[in-house]
Amino acid sequence: MMNDTILLAILLVFLCFAIPMGGTYIVIRASGLRAKVLAEAEAIREKTRREARREAEEAVRSGVSLLILSDRGVTPDLAPIPMLLATGAVHHHLVREGLRTACGIVCETGEARDVAHFVELIGYGAGGINPYLAYETIEELLEDGATLRQRLWDNTRYFREQMTALGFQLLPGQHPIIPVMLGDAKLATDMADRLLEEGVYVIGFSFPVVPKGKARIRTQMSAGLERAHLDKAIEAFATVGRELEVI
Repeated sequence: MMNDTILLAILLVFLCFAIPMGGTYIVIRASGLRAKVLAEAEAIREKTRREARREAEEAVRSGVSLLILSDRGVTPDLAPIPMLLATGAVHHHLVREGLRTACGIVCETGEARDVAHFVELIGYGAGGINPYLAYETIEELLEDGATLRQRLWDNTRYFREQMTALGFQLLPGQHPIIPVMLGDAKLATDMADRLLEEGVYVIGFSFPVVPKGKARIRTQMSAGLERAHLDKAIEAFATVGRELEVI
């Protein structure tokens, strides 16, 4: 984690100095692959690359100093071509034409979301990256994160309390993953199968995944679960637990 953080910081410093300051810019849409025309997909992709290269060359020759490759504007019928593909096509075309040093390339993309994606785009010729979807996701998490975390812990507490009251043995702890301890491997498998028949998907764990004699049913809480979902799962556990004489 620390190495990733340091690398990302270095990348951000690099990006600050890689983008030409001032001058004019143009946005080139890295979209044009019509998702529904599968038989013609490769031909359309090649046409889109040619158009992007031509548009970039014309822009630089006219004095534009900053090219922005963007995959915004996606529709159900118009999908973006991969940003790596668009960046590499424009970068190498400008190199061949002797124009690459006359402009900077910025990628405005929803694809970039971790250090590896940034590194790859820079390697393909990008001088700057605007990971707009990552920014929007972070903003949403900051706005809604506290509410979601509280809901997760409320669900965890409720499920643990109800299962304990029924007589199930739960692995102690405060964690959204709540193992229901059974001990016997066959019992864990049989219970998981029966719960699935009741509409509840769980996984039975036994040796060598867990120590011998510690077979269990693995359950995991989520902020997306509503109280009705939890009640249905608890009712299914109660029914199957009594049937298999676990409680």
